[in-house]
Amino acid sequence: MLHRTDANRIALIKPSALGDVAHSLPVLTALRVRFPAARITWVINSAYEPLVRNHPDLTDTLAFDRGAFRRGFWKSATYAACFAAELRRRQFDLVIDLQGLARTGLMCLATGAKRRIGFANAREGSRHTYTHKIRVPDADRIHAVDRYWRVVEALGAGDVPKRFHVPLDPAEVAAVRAELADRPRPPVAVAVGAKW
Repeated sequence: MLHRTDANRIALIKPSALGDVAHSLPVLTALRVRFPAARITWVINSAYEPLVRNHPDLTDTLAFDRGAFRRGFWKSATYAACFAAELRRRQFDLVIDLQGLARTGLMCLATGAKRRIGFANAREGSRHTYTHKIRVPDADRIHAVDRYWRVVEALGAGDVPKRFHVPLDPAEVAAVRAELADRPRPPVAVAVGAKW
C-alpha cells in the first residue's frame, strides 16, 4: 500500500544524533528519487541542522531547539506549542519518523498528517502515533542504515542506490584548510563523546 503513496509535502524526522543523522542520508536521497516534485523538510536538532541545510535533495529544514526545554516550565511549554503549530502550519501529507522516541512521536501527531510512518518496535510509545508501522524483525542484528532503508523499501524505492551525500560549505572547507595548513600530516580525527 505505501508503495503507491503520493506525497507533496514530506517531513523526515531524525533530530539527532550526529551518527544517526549521517545514517539517514540515503533515505533522504531515496525520498527525492521516489517523490521528485515533493517539498522535503528535515526536522532536526538545531545543533545538527548545518550538516544537512544545503543538501541538494532537501527543500528545507525545520530546526528543533532541544535546549529550549531547560528554560523552565512556561518557556518550555511556549516553545513546544509554537513548534507544534509550525509543524501543523506546514501541512505535511507524509511524515517519516526515523528516531522513534516520545518527542518525535509527538512531533508526528502535531503535524496532523494523514500518513505517519515509523517503526513497529519504536520506543517510548511513539509507535502508537504512526498510521503505518514498518516491521523490522531483525532490527537488533542489522546496521542502522539497513534498518532505516526498510522505510524506503516500504515506499517502493528500495532499488535506488544508497548514497551518503554531505553538503560542504566552501567557506567552511576553506576555513578548515587554513586552520590545518601548518599542522603535521596525516591529520587524525577522534569523535569523542560518541555513544557507542
